[in-house]
Amino acid sequence: MVLELRSITQPEQWTQFLQQHPYNYFLQTWQWSEFQNQGLGKPVYRLGFYDNEKLVGLALAIVETTRFGQFVYIPRGPVIDWSNSQLVPQALSALINFFARKNYFQLRLEPLVLLAQSEVFKQLTEFGFRTAVKAIQVELAWVLDLNQTEADLLKNMRKNTRYYIKRGQKLGLTVEFSTSEEDFSWFVSLLQQASRRKGFLVAEANYLQQEFSFLKGEVLQLALAKWQGQPVAGALLAYYGQEASYLHAAMVDDQEKLEPSYYLQWECIRKAKSLGLAKYNFWGVVSDQNYHPGHPGYGYSNFKKGFGGRLEVYLKPQDYVYSWLPYWFFRAQEWYRQKRDQVV
Repeated sequence: MVLELRSITQPEQWTQFLQQHPYNYFLQTWQWSEFQNQGLGKPVYRLGFYDNEKLVGLALAIVETTRFGQFVYIPRGPVIDWSNSQLVPQALSALINFFARKNYFQLRLEPLVLLAQSEVFKQLTEFGFRTAVKAIQVELAWVLDLNQTEADLLKNMRKNTRYYIKRGQKLGLTVEFSTSEEDFSWFVSLLQQASRRKGFLVAEANYLQQEFSFLKGEVLQLALAKWQGQPVAGALLAYYGQEASYLHAAMVDDQEKLEPSYYLQWECIRKAKSLGLAKYNFWGVVSDQNYHPGHPGYGYSNFKKGFGGRLEVYLKPQDYVYSWLPYWFFRAQEWYRQKRDQVV
């Protein structure tokens, strides 16, 4: 097997392959490439791995610009069968050689691979990849298996989580799913207020608005919890492939007694089940050693864990270096930011 990399220009071809692949993810969709390119102005490569004329993999590669130069980043990719010991080295070799002809200081992969998949890490190391200082995507994720009945899901939840869900139902909370730009503007404002109030970082409003504009409907959905006709909480989710991803959430400041977030989350989980998805990814939680009251990440981690589920630990980004001097400067900058912003 000798793989050839070719550019793909037809979104239908890209989407059809991605949707049927077990290693698919919304960060490798055509819509995400348009958001990065047209929305944020970043150059992108939409590449297909071909074995003769058969398409066997994809890689959405995004050009990131730093003060030290440019590098190529493939989020949750490439989309290949990572269990295929013949395919993986061919794909890695093709990527390395393709970008070696460009003027980038590194190629960074952050594949949809768990840390426990040690054979993949071994192959990456043999090709000269080195582990990055920090993850860009979620490294420690809390995941709920949806291949169980609603009754079993509720049974396996923490007692107080189940209580707040049932209480929300009794109080008349409702949940609506929206792709309205007006609704999303309200949610972004709410998210920014919560960020200032609780001291967590959130993307800039323009980034979030652009992201929603490019991915709404086919990938992203906004869930709104309402009480007496008024929105009291919101959550942004990606429903794609076999997974729902819980990206952002916030609630109105004076609604702590109502606790709408529990019922909102439950309805988002029920929607994922209705779509036939296999799992619900709550995204980030803190490590076990930091899972204690008083740690800044304890609150959101405790909330997520209350719904039941398990921890998944993803492989950190893997860097193939083309130019060492800018790479070391960039790595030092990432190390500093990791220490400054460390929560996990």
